[in-house]
Amino acid sequence: MRSWLGFTQLLFRDKGAGSHGCGLICLMPKGQRRVYGAGELHFITSVCYRQQPKLGEEKHRALFLQLLEQTAHKFGFEVRGVALLPDRFHLLMTEPAKDTADHAIELLRHRYGRRYNTSARTDEQVWETKWTDVHVVGDEAVAARMAFLAQVRVTYIGEQNGE
Repeated sequence: MRSWLGFTQLLFRDKGAGSHGCGLICLMPKGQRRVYGAGELHFITSVCYRQQPKLGEEKHRALFLQLLEQTAHKFGFEVRGVALLPDRFHLLMTEPAKDTADHAIELLRHRYGRRYNTSARTDEQVWETKWTDVHVVGDEAVAARMAFLAQVRVTYIGEQNGE
């Protein structure tokens, strides 16, 4: 076993042992573990494919909010704040009671993509493959994220009104 860039690697002589056929299995960085159900807030950011304005129209934003509400009910999480921009969304949510935040957001993105393509009569990609999930811990961090969401909303509304 050896360490490289903070990751622990297990070396095998068999080339097929690694997930990429290189003989290495990369684990999480040292000292970090995935913990679900700790009651932390999640700050999710997801960008539309090639930053296209897939959330630009009011009907698409309304659809996204409807699907978010259904997903929150299904997974049992609470939405603390959300900002919808034409090319992305930011979401502050509690830990889901059922399953994980990853699965909840993947379901939301998948359902919105299907419904968007149906209404737009297209089959193009809606979301970028990667999205971020930052765990928000502490009152100061929560206040900072809420202030960020408020600032993003004000900036976006100002841009729409030509200010």
